[in-house]
Amino acid sequence: MTVKDDPARLFVQKITKLPTLPAIAQEVLSLTFDDSVSVRRLEEIIEHDPQIASRILSVSNSAFFGVETPNVSIRNAIVRIGFDNVRHIALGIALLSVFRNGIRSHPLNPENILKHSLAVGLIARLFANHFRCFDQDEIFACGILHDLGILVMNSYAEETYGRVIGSMRRGEQLSDTEKRVLGFSHSTAGVWLAEKWNLPASVQAAIRFHHAPLSSDSKQVALIHLADGICSEKYFCSTAQRPSGSIDDAVFDRFEISRVDFAEIVSTISRDMLSEGVFIHE
Repeated sequence: MTVKDDPARLFVQKITKLPTLPAIAQEVLSLTFDDSVSVRRLEEIIEHDPQIASRILSVSNSAFFGVETPNVSIRNAIVRIGFDNVRHIALGIALLSVFRNGIRSHPLNPENILKHSLAVGLIARLFANHFRCFDQDEIFACGILHDLGILVMNSYAEETYGRVIGSMRRGEQLSDTEKRVLGFSHSTAGVWLAEKWNLPASVQAAIRFHHAPLSSDSKQVALIHLADGICSEKYFCSTAQRPSGSIDDAVFDRFEISRVDFAEIVSTISRDMLSEGVFIHE
């Protein structure tokens, strides 16, 4: 099969009105390549989008960042949780917001996907801090955007994706159902959109391999796999039923830890750190 005949590529190309990269996301991405950008410029961009601004404030006030004094300022949020963290949250929310299509019916609740995506970003950042071998801000962005394929199929191919969700077997991984019904998974579909949007290579790798971490040499991808698996099993799952066996045990060898060691790391995550306030905004 050639790239031209790739079923995921053909599927994405057939979607009418495929979303373009939002203007605010383009502005935030442009900051990545400008070392002289100021906090004020980032603040101005965020303040022009109330949804992004409210999410940034929620994260800055969450227990994840050890906050005690409530914050009401975007500028203070940038200082509190870091310029790059704020930039990546803004990028993630800007992209994810494309898929919240008002009153349209979706096979999966877009808010659940958003909550899961943000939680994976936060958990991945916590793991990155523990292993001390990753750019925590970059891996945060990878975590937020890893399920881009679910979002595009859920929002722009509802009838087809509805068949997938309706065919899920108890305990089955969503990606396994997708392959069984469609012949490809959301990982592959997501990469096609990520390439179209020219997202960073690290984000594309996280999207492509987060369910197949051994297909990549990247430990960063392996970390996203761990964060995605534990989030789906214990905290926020995109689907109504929680999957079983989400984590490939072989990944633990890459970090020279056992499943018991990993369980101890996971025990440091509390629901307070992943507070509902970070994820829910009407």
